[in-house]
Amino acid sequence: MYVCGISVSSGLPLTPVADTCRSARHALSLIATARPKAFITTIAREVHRQTVQAANAQSPPPVHPPGLARARAEILRVLDVLVEKMPGDMAELLVEVMDIIMYCLDPSVLKKKGLQECFPCICRFATVSYCNNSHRIAVEARAGRLALYDIRTGKSQTIQGHKGPITALAFAPDGRYLATFSEPEHRLAFWQVSLKTIQECVPVRGRPRAYTCGVHFLQETGHCQILHLPVACPYAMDGLITCVLNESRAET
Repeated sequence: MYVCGISVSSGLPLTPVADTCRSARHALSLIATARPKAFITTIAREVHRQTVQAANAQSPPPVHPPGLARARAEILRVLDVLVEKMPGDMAELLVEVMDIIMYCLDPSVLKKKGLQECFPCICRFATVSYCNNSHRIAVEARAGRLALYDIRTGKSQTIQGHKGPITALAFAPDGRYLATFSEPEHRLAFWQVSLKTIQECVPVRGRPRAYTCGVHFLQETGHCQILHLPVACPYAMDGLITCVLNESRAET
C-alpha cells in the first residue's frame, strides 16, 4: 500500500498524478473509518512483516523505501482521525496502534520531543504512558498483559501484569517504577521497570462508581494516585494507603 504524498492544494486543474493521490487519500480514509479494526490489524501485520524482513536482511537497505514507509505521514493522519472519532475501537487495539506509531515516527525525534508532542492524541488513553527520562512507553496489551517499548533500542516486549484487564497505568517521574491498576481485580501493582518484576501489590477496597483519568504519580510527594469519580485514593510507594477520599467523607 502506498498513498502519494503530493500536495493537491496548489491549484486546479489537478494533474493526473495529483488527482490519483487525492482519490487514494480519500479512499484510505473511507476504508479506515468504515472498518477501523480491520484497517489497524492489516497495517500492523504489514509493519510486523517489514520489521522482521529488515531485521533479517543480509544486504544493505534498498535506495527506495517500501510503500508503507513512504506513506508514514498519511498513516499517522488516519490514525489521528480514528483515535479522535473512534476511541473505543482504538482502545481495544492499543498494542497494534502503538506498533504502527513506533514504525511511522522518527525515533530520534520521538526521543527528543516525547510522545505527547509527537502524537498527542494517543496519550488520551489511561492505559498509555510515556516516560521522558527512560524513553519508554507502556501500553495495556489485553488480558492483563503489559507491553513495554524502548525507544532507544526500538524493541518491545510483553509481560503478564494482572489476571484481569489493566484499567490504568503510569510511570513514576524518574522512570524506575511503573504503576498498573486493574479495576476488575481491585489491585494496584508497582513494577520495577529495569527488572520487569512487581515490587509491591496493593488491594484496592471498594468499587469506584466511575473511572476517570487513571494512575498519576505525584512528583512532589512521591505518591501514586488513582483518580476516580467521586473517589481519590493516594498510595505510598511502600504499599500503605495514606488516605481515601470519598464525596461524603475522608479517611486517614
